[in-house]
Amino acid sequence: MNHLKPCIALAMATLVLNACGDDSSTGPSNVETEKINFQINEAEQKAILTYNYNEKLCQTDENRKSFQMKSFNYTGYEAYRYDFASDTLLIYNCDYSEYSADDLRFTNCSSTGLAFIGGKLGNPYGNWKYTGCDISRGERKCNSEDYGVITLDISKGNVKVTTINNNIKSANLGESEYLEDLLFYFKYGTALPSLNDIFEPGNPEQTAQEYGFTISKKSANSATFKVGNSEISVNLKKIQYSPDMANLTISGNHKTCELNYAHYDYDDITSDICKVSNAEFFSYDSDYDENENRFFYVDEYKINNTSDFRDCLDEIQEAVSEPIEVIHYSKAASKNTDDKRAKSFIKKMKKFNR
Repeated sequence: MNHLKPCIALAMATLVLNACGDDSSTGPSNVETEKINFQINEAEQKAILTYNYNEKLCQTDENRKSFQMKSFNYTGYEAYRYDFASDTLLIYNCDYSEYSADDLRFTNCSSTGLAFIGGKLGNPYGNWKYTGCDISRGERKCNSEDYGVITLDISKGNVKVTTINNNIKSANLGESEYLEDLLFYFKYGTALPSLNDIFEPGNPEQTAQEYGFTISKKSANSATFKVGNSEISVNLKKIQYSPDMANLTISGNHKTCELNYAHYDYDDITSDICKVSNAEFFSYDSDYDENENRFFYVDEYKINNTSDFRDCLDEIQEAVSEPIEVIHYSKAASKNTDDKRAKSFIKKMKKFNR
């Protein structure tokens, strides 16, 4: 197969092993461990990682009439060179033109090495921990993104890659930045908050007080607040961080608006999704099996009614919110330079008033 590769092998090259896990609000494991064949040529300071992988794909026919999950087994390779800088092990990703047990022809090795510490100088074997930094031509650059704790336990013939993911996110609607920004939307009628903000902590109580709203109920999955004399209810039926999926309703003024959103890549699709009834939400690609036979599979599953949801919600917002005098709120907002939502509002109003 040409382009489908397992996350565990790519972890060595990209350090995104934590993206392979079920990073959702349903209680995912934050530790991923995999032992892989890893052969080192100490004389040339080169290594080859060999992985055997089982890929499950939602396969379809050329006419998109039938769908079924099918497993594909294949072997792949990742090539590396390594070096030492003081107590640091540097690992460089490489291309290779040919592989056999006696011949590793490496080409186009990266000039940027991933920096690991913890082992012995001059000895690639042992336990090495990723520093979060890369070194290129003597210059060290550290990543701003938290990849978690990544360790390589390298021994003769294999490497055990372990990632502890520090970025497991839990949804809490009642205490989220989403609810805070939703209050802002009902106050000013601006852009809807991002669904990912349900996973980010906010301060909706303070925001409600600033806007003259009252939050009467809130929990991890629901919230109720008053805008004037109108009650707005938010019900989070389902949410998942990765792959992205959400189903929520917002009700008010005798109207209910429902948001349905899902975005699954090919390697996230399960038998529950791989059905003819979901065909309208699929996009497709093709590949070749180990016998060079072409086959078709579902590359992406996507549902998105955000536009209709926004139109529906705008009707509620316009019905329950008081008219805004742009000049009045712009002046008030300009006094509070710490209020990011007010600043955003001013920018939008300037754009609308051109």
